[in-house]
Amino acid sequence: MMIDIQKVALVKALQEVKETTLEKATNFARFVKIAVNQDDSRVDFTTSNMEATTRVTVWESAVNTPVTIHQSGEAVVPYKMLSDMATRSHDTLTLSTEKTKLTIRTGKTHMELAGIDPKDFLAYQYQDDQRKVFRVSAAKLKALIQYTAFATSTSEVRPILTGVYLVAENGQLKASATDGLCLSTASCTLESLESADLIIPATALSKWVKHLPEDDDEEVLIQFGESGLEVTWDDDSHQVMMRALSGKYPNINRLIAQKPLQYQLRLNRLEWLQALERIGILSESSAPRVTLTLREEGCHVESKSEQYGQGSDWVTILAKSALPDFPITFNPRLLMNLLKAMRGEEVLVGMNGPNEPVFFKDGFTDFDMLGLLSPVLSPSQRQQSA
Repeated sequence: MMIDIQKVALVKALQEVKETTLEKATNFARFVKIAVNQDDSRVDFTTSNMEATTRVTVWESAVNTPVTIHQSGEAVVPYKMLSDMATRSHDTLTLSTEKTKLTIRTGKTHMELAGIDPKDFLAYQYQDDQRKVFRVSAAKLKALIQYTAFATSTSEVRPILTGVYLVAENGQLKASATDGLCLSTASCTLESLESADLIIPATALSKWVKHLPEDDDEEVLIQFGESGLEVTWDDDSHQVMMRALSGKYPNINRLIAQKPLQYQLRLNRLEWLQALERIGILSESSAPRVTLTLREEGCHVESKSEQYGQGSDWVTILAKSALPDFPITFNPRLLMNLLKAMRGEEVLVGMNGPNEPVFFKDGFTDFDMLGLLSPVLSPSQRQQSA
């Protein structure tokens, strides 16, 4: 193997495949595989662990090529060593191999990096003959995951809740996530009417989705298998394969109220979020809570702490159907995460009772996004229920 590669292209490729080297480590998970195919004019950088495989391809082109291929071949070397060398290199690097050793030349610098036999690099992949293939806008898929991944559980007590439930049916791609207290669901349109569903770990989704392009014209190819999900984009320059979680996801439809919401109002999302960020500072870390009281003059946001003191703020109510006569208390972290995941200027809020889940709908109309958040008992409510 021998290639000349631009520093910018190498660093960018290594940065994208980095996350796979950090999770679910195996004896090869901290290595990166470089595969050069001169016939196809491509150089593949691949990292893998027990749950996922990430591959980024740098293509040789006729004009302003980021890589020049002299000889095909493979190398598997420690990821961190290659990454550290790349970030400290000159503008161009020459990579060549001799058996399992990778030689790096850049400027006047000469380095030799010990590797392992490429045959010992066993990347995770799933073999499913029956795959359902869908195309979706990269920007929409990115928003879909960001809308929902925050609501997953971080506890392994119920592993199924650490994943995002992806469902394709009736011309829609729907993502749902819940940790038992917070629920978020969002959907976007698909051209295909085929049906498929998988539960994918939120940590894996969140890591690669940030590399998706923001361009609405860029399409992503999603392949649902029986045991895993494969995502490719940019003419196969990027590929991620993820193992699905096994088990049955809770029926979230029964959590969404069918009865009309008695109280509905509309607030400015950023104004509300900023008020929560200020007042939430005073919330106890062991039992965080903020109390909202809805009045004619606005939404009163209050937090009290025996240790730190108390504070309050006001948020303008832009529109309302009726105002409840009861305060409602939330975990501020969960409420802020929900508001941060939204994209619209306004958020629609609906509720029925002080101890019933509160509904949040993003005012951004390109997506059908719905969030539910269960209130927490205030000290006075706990005394009444005791």
